[in-house]
Amino acid sequence: MQKIFGSAFALSLCAAAVLAQEVSERANEAQVLDEIAVVGSVGKGSGKVDFMSAGSSSVIESKKAIEERGATQLDEAVKYEAGFIGQPYGADLDTSDWLRLRGFEASVSLDGASAYKGGYFGISPDLYGYESIEVVKGANSLLYGSSYAGGVINLVSKRPTLTPQGEIGAKFGSNHLRGVFFDVSDEFSENVKFRIVSDYEKKRGDINYTWNEHFFIAPSILFLLGDDTQLTLLSSFTHDAGTGSNGFFPYVGTMIPGAQGKISPSANLGALNDSLSRDQISVGYELAHSFNDKLKFESSYKFNRENKDQIGASVEYNMINDTDIAQDLLFVDASVNSHIFDNRISYEDEWGSVKNRLTLGVDYRDIRARGQYFYNYFVGTINVYNPVRTRLTANPALSFSNPNYDLDQSQLGFYLNDKIELYEKLNLTLGVRHDKAKATLNGDKSYDTDETTYQAGILYAFDSGFMPYFNYSESFMPQSGRTSSGEFYKPTTARQYEAGVKYLPSFIDGEFSLAYFDIEQRNVPYTDGSSFSSQAGKQVAKGVELGANVNLSENLNLIAAYTHYNEAKINVDGFDYMTPTPLIPKDMLSGFLVYSMDLGGGHGLKMGAGVRYVGKSKSESSAWTSPRHDAVSVPSHTLIDAMAEYSYKDFSLRLNATNIADKEYVAGCNYWCYYGEGAKVTLTAKYSW
Repeated sequence: MQKIFGSAFALSLCAAAVLAQEVSERANEAQVLDEIAVVGSVGKGSGKVDFMSAGSSSVIESKKAIEERGATQLDEAVKYEAGFIGQPYGADLDTSDWLRLRGFEASVSLDGASAYKGGYFGISPDLYGYESIEVVKGANSLLYGSSYAGGVINLVSKRPTLTPQGEIGAKFGSNHLRGVFFDVSDEFSENVKFRIVSDYEKKRGDINYTWNEHFFIAPSILFLLGDDTQLTLLSSFTHDAGTGSNGFFPYVGTMIPGAQGKISPSANLGALNDSLSRDQISVGYELAHSFNDKLKFESSYKFNRENKDQIGASVEYNMINDTDIAQDLLFVDASVNSHIFDNRISYEDEWGSVKNRLTLGVDYRDIRARGQYFYNYFVGTINVYNPVRTRLTANPALSFSNPNYDLDQSQLGFYLNDKIELYEKLNLTLGVRHDKAKATLNGDKSYDTDETTYQAGILYAFDSGFMPYFNYSESFMPQSGRTSSGEFYKPTTARQYEAGVKYLPSFIDGEFSLAYFDIEQRNVPYTDGSSFSSQAGKQVAKGVELGANVNLSENLNLIAAYTHYNEAKINVDGFDYMTPTPLIPKDMLSGFLVYSMDLGGGHGLKMGAGVRYVGKSKSESSAWTSPRHDAVSVPSHTLIDAMAEYSYKDFSLRLNATNIADKEYVAGCNYWCYYGEGAKVTLTAKYSW
């Protein structure tokens, strides 16, 4: 591992040094490039996501769309996108990626660098620091190797712009939200640009006595090293301090009345000493060099570090008696370091009516986690209807598993992707990737596996704007840890078939898509009612997605999405039959309409409203719950959001409101049940230049 790490680091540095030396003689004569190269895009080799691609369905959530909907967390930003289930566990102060995509978990990456996620570890990105969100739906290991079957969500950082710009503002809102932010991009010289982005906020949670204070800053520098080379240095630091939040409630008192009716959604069933302190650091570079109009080299490196100290009490899912429930205690005092390298070369050429772009790359990932991470069970009790919190003490000696968290993971991958266009009509994509992945946990081998995954797709563009397509893709995800029976997890593997139609009409400015997907994943981690996960035989998701992003006029924009699951099932607890996958609604329908008006004299007004319908979902099927509630239906809910923005020249004032009716609902159940987020209102004032 050390030799591979050193070789990957040396390769990246040598590539950067050689190319920098090559262009240094021309640096003084550099001209401003037409656009900034984004090496960390999911569009490897092209730097962008292409709607007309024959690969898996992909979309981009722009900064503008995120702001219009008032989203500040990743699981909020995707609520109006087809295939996504946002916040199935309800809102959370300290975790922002509770989501499902096409019935499965999705992998999150930062500028093309896969972020570590395991247990209670994982990045919590500040959306203000990102320019866009790229989404590739369904099983896809071609991009970054190990990934979840739901797809890949890539966040593209804000970076220096060629033209100086900036903004500064403040925000206030419900739950005592208050914060300030700024974003400044300027230049040291014609060939050296910089940008600094920062965000601060403090707020309370929906659950009583919970709060979080958040600080984020991200400096970056762009070097224009001649006409053909760009080097971007990216960095960020994030600090969170607060209580964390625990929205886990028993089935009795949420889905059905208990001895004293319903449990309040704001009831805090935690401990007096619940606490969270987390620091996240990210440092890296992106290098892009064009040897000529056809041959291009790209290199990137990112170092991520998460330090986390947390004490968090939660409750069991079964009541002890009519009013009381047992409490468990989570203890985390650990850090995770990750190094991610990616080097690739792409060649693009034309031969008559044939265009071809071939990309060949190698990437390497090294992850190390150290510290303590364990659970104590039945350390206290609490009345769910009249909770009186007490201090709870964590004791590693009482942990059912090894309290030490000593994890080493590595992954070396080689990938080849070819995109072919024939007669400006027929698009083909072919890809293959081979990965060598291994890990140890507390000194024991956790996994050591070789995986080869494939991808292929075809799309035909008719003159009418209709583009039927079909594609096939695969993914794998190694699993560190043990099941409740003490066995090491097996890697999950998945495959996806997707067929559909994309439509770019000539009579209106818009994009429309229809997709059918069929995903099957094996060796799926599944909550078995303990703090461990078991692995089921397989999980399947089959369904249909409809999406539209259309400008109905120069002033009116509509985003609409519909998702229907024909089948979403899993087999668990060793049963030989399939049961409904928890938390996955049968149907979801959403639409967001925004109307913009130019009032003259520099005045502008923008108004928008959205509706989100989330259909019925199922709870788990298990013999462990009491009273047993196999695959109980969780009721559907409909939520209304709204926004209004007034602008005068460089000043703007925006009001966002979600769940404006303050509807009380259960977002989903999986052993525990989770209340959805209540009404939230945010007022943002901003000055831009």
